[in-house]
This record gives sequence, structure tokens and C-alpha cells, in this order.
Amino acid sequence: MGLGSYILNAQAGCSDCHTQPGYLPGGNPYQGEPEQINTTNFLAGGKPFGPGLVSSNITPDAQGLPGGMTFEAFLALMRTGREHGAIIPVMPWPTYAKMRDQDLKAVYEYLRAIPSAQPGMAPPPAP
Repeated sequence: MGLGSYILNAQAGCSDCHTQPGYLPGGNPYQGEPEQINTTNFLAGGKPFGPGLVSSNITPDAQGLPGGMTFEAFLALMRTGREHGAIIPVMPWPTYAKMRDQDLKAVYEYLRAIPSAQPGMAPPPAP
């Protein structure tokens, strides 16, 4: 689980798109604040990227499957960027596609081990 956590949190940046909002109020390092990650909605998706495009929840479902995917489905998504036949235009899957199977397996097992979560709400736009 340690390798999967390291890859997901320190290299792949999954939380940037799959945690909404990414930081707690007062905890956004991009605003010079001490980092405080939103653990309540961690990796639960909900970040809007435009009309009809919202990041998915990749936490375990009721059967313990990350985003409801078997490892085979997860591996296919990471290799092709395709979900329901369509390419996900904002996911950096071309980079993830180059990862070793054992690294992607470590990420998958980490995702299986984290708590299920529900998407958070997008913060209101700044005035």
C-alpha cells in the first residue's frame, strides 16, 4: 500500500482532479497557506471541467472496487484513457499508460484500502 500511496499522492497528482475541493478553507498552499488536504472528500470526484465533464469518484464502492472498477477495467482505463468507449480529454492517461503494471497494481490496491467518500461541492467563484 505504501508504493501506491506514494505514486498516487506524490507523483501522479490524482487528488488534483479527483478531490473537490482539494484543500480545506485556509489550507491552500497555492495561496500561501499551510497545506490541509480535504480528507472528507478525498478522491471522491465532483470537480467540474466543463459542460458534462466531472471527475469521477475513485474511492471504493460497496463491493470494495475503486470507482466500481475491477483491476482489469482500471488497467484498461489507465492504458487507453477510455471510459464507456470515449477518451477522457482531461485525464493525463498518456503518462499513466507508460507506468509498469506492478505500479498501477500498487495504485489500485491503495485505492481499495482508502475509505469510501462522497464528492464535495465546488466552491463558489471568487468575486
